[in-house]
Amino acid sequence: MATVETSVGHVEIGGAPTDAEIAAIVAAVEMTWPKPAPPSSGGRVVQSTAWRHADRWWAEGRLPSCWK
Repeated sequence: MATVETSVGHVEIGGAPTDAEIAAIVAAVEMTWPKPAPPSSGGRVVQSTAWRHADRWWAEGRLPSCWK
């Protein structure tokens, strides 16, 4: 068993892996591990000023004929 410290934490690899196998496993774990998203705009949250309309078109009896 091999225990390796990676950027995502401890990885325990069972059996008797070779150095090449350990390197491949560690590379695969680090490549697939989710990484936090970088902060946008220097850490500020930029709110959109675009107006969005959330009309409930079905609430006024305008259902398509195939839904009736």
